[in-house]
Amino acid sequence: MWFSINEMQAKLQDPHNLPILFNCNSNGFGGFECYFNENRLYYRILPPMSYSAPTVESNGVLIGEFTPNKWHFLGLEHDKPFLARAQLIAVVNDKQAVNFPMDYPKFDKHSKLNMVSICNNYIGQLTTFMLFRE
Repeated sequence: MWFSINEMQAKLQDPHNLPILFNCNSNGFGGFECYFNENRLYYRILPPMSYSAPTVESNGVLIGEFTPNKWHFLGLEHDKPFLARAQLIAVVNDKQAVNFPMDYPKFDKHSKLNMVSICNNYIGQLTTFMLFRE
């Protein structure tokens, strides 16, 4: 996806309800989420309990810091291969920003996403967003 952050986002953010680039959640199974704290983008796994919005105290993994009013590319891959540990890979612009093992939510083949949010409390622009499930 390509996105641009407006310079006002960091000034207007609520520290108890941070801007969300995207999230996916399934009741009882958890989910995953990308959110901003000022101009820094974080990724976190959501626990299998009721959803709570990200705050400045949330435990996300830093993906990168982004310059406002400039277009950036973000590609994320987080999957759980058969008989291997889950891996998070993030590509920002033309560089690999993150590549390390990270647990994946405990979805099963019958779980259904009950919440998908894109650009919640977000001030900026986003191009095509694609989510794939294998």
